[in-house]
This record gives sequence, C-alpha cells and structure tokens, in this order.
Amino acid sequence: MSRTKKQHYIAQCLLKIFVDNEDIYECRIHPKKIYKTSFENSMCQNNSYEFFLLKDNFLEDFFAKNVDGDTAKLNREIIYLLNKNDCKIEEVYKLFFSGIHLYLVNYKSITSLIRLGKDNSKTDNTSIFQMLSRILNKNYIKRLAYILNKGYKFSIIKAINGDFIMCDQYIATCSMKYKGRFTNISSRDIGVRDTIILFPINCYYYIIFFSDDVDGFELKEEVINVLNSEQVTKINEIIYNNAYEKVVSHINTNMNTLEKKYSSYGDITTSMVYSNGQVISYKIKNEVFLTQDQYDLCNYYESMSWASKDYRNTKVNEKCPCGSGKKYKNCCGK
Repeated sequence: MSRTKKQHYIAQCLLKIFVDNEDIYECRIHPKKIYKTSFENSMCQNNSYEFFLLKDNFLEDFFAKNVDGDTAKLNREIIYLLNKNDCKIEEVYKLFFSGIHLYLVNYKSITSLIRLGKDNSKTDNTSIFQMLSRILNKNYIKRLAYILNKGYKFSIIKAINGDFIMCDQYIATCSMKYKGRFTNISSRDIGVRDTIILFPINCYYYIIFFSDDVDGFELKEEVINVLNSEQVTKINEIIYNNAYEKVVSHINTNMNTLEKKYSSYGDITTSMVYSNGQVISYKIKNEVFLTQDQYDLCNYYESMSWASKDYRNTKVNEKCPCGSGKKYKNCCGK
C-alpha cells in the first residue's frame, strides 16, 4: 500500500463530531489566517506520522484501529447523555473515565506528531521516541488518569451557541498561578496544583478539571455550567494559546479576536549541566495562564529585571523602578 500523504493528527471522525456541522473553519496561527476548509484538509500535515524505523502508514493505521474510532464512539455516547433532559453528571463522569486512556493517548501523541511533521529532515527523533514510550506504557497512562481522578474536580461547561474552538493539541491546559520556571515541567502540566485541564467533546461541551475555584466562572460539579459569552471567549483564549499551529471551529468569527500571548513560536529548550558533567535538555511548554496578571508576572521574572540592584534596594513606598509612577508596593513589589 502506498504511503498516505495527508495524515491527520486529529482524526477526521473527531473533527466531524466536534464541529457538528458540514462546515469547518481552520485558523493557522503563524501567520494568522482563517479559512473555510474540508475535514480531509484540516488538522493534518504531509507525512506527519512517518518514522524511518517503522513501515509506511504504521502509526496512522495504529491510531485508526486502536484509538480514533473508540474515541469518537465515546464522544457520541457522552454527547447523548449531556443532551438528555434528565442528564446526570455522575453518569457522564463514569462513562468518561471508562475511556479516559483514549483521550490521554491522543494528547500525548499529537504534540510529538506535530513536532515531527515540522522537522522535514527527520534528523531529530526525540519526539517520536517519547511519544511511543508513553502511549505504549499503560502504567504511565493509568497514572495520569489516577491524578485527574483523585487530584482534580470534574465538571462540564457549555457554550450555548456552540462557540467553542479546538486546538491541535486536542486537550488544553492552563494555570491560574505562575509558579516559576522549571526544567522538565510547566505551571500548567497535568498534576500541578492550580492547573485547569480541558477535554473537547464538541463545540458545545468541554469537560473541565480544576483543583480550586476558577476566578470568574463559579463552576459547580453537579450541573452543566452554561457559560456567558465573556466566559466562552476566555476558554477559547486558553485553547488558542495551547495550539502549536492550528485551531478549528464551525464558525470563523469566534477566532478573529484571539491572539497568542507569547510571540515566541514553539517550545523553549533548556539544558541542565550536572556536577558529573552530564547534560540533559528539556523542552518546556509555553506557559498559558487564566489571567493577564499572571502573564505579566511570568514575563517580569523571565526578564530578570527584578534581580537588579534598583529593585532590591527600593523601599515599599518609593516609586517603582519600572517607571510606572506607582509606589513599589503597589506595582512590581507585589
């Protein structure tokens, strides 16, 4: 069989369920461009699944047979429950966790496939090795599921007009609080406190995990939380800032105003040099936060200006060295 050129990192069956429509709009982020397209031509790249140690179409066939169809079936069953007049959230919860490994396999594989697809030379195979080692490691997937089950609250959010978008990472995460720069994790990794995790069901529903109250949302666990337009936009901002290259929607207007909070493209690489001479490199995900003040705090610490003598020697009631005109205690001193 000849190699399939256009290989989807989000399956066409999942895209069709998500938009719930014959029309699909895709937004390419770098540079920003929104266009109407087809399911066959959205969320895909040429040869994104190909890896020199595997036969042609091996990974694409693997996902088609073991992941895509079952995930689509699970989504349809969840949507059926959510649309019932007497919907019981505990039933949705039980059904979702019966197949949570499918969502996690999708999430952990898509990032690697996008990175691999962008590397035309295919000389750096780190991403594909990491992907295979994780999705084939049942204990790793089970542990992620356990963390979500025991460490977070479970709820449903609804966009009454079906305005939710979906990013090319499938699952989206953000942090409510900046925690500092680490080597092998970010402030929004699954398992970190104050992290919000969003699982797409369709353009009307997302499953949301959260550990503490989410500012501006007042989420309840026992009901479907219907969001207002401002809240939907905030969720879409989170999803948009999770994307590497693309997001999709069944309408184009809800993507026009969304912008990337970071100007950098792709992940940041950091290296650790140990006393024994060993050097280990990590790719750190771009941070995504719920509020602008946490982006400001992150940018402030990454600028290293806080470490200068001007800041260290400024008293709380003196003017802030940043030039805002405010007292230090009411500005960067926070």
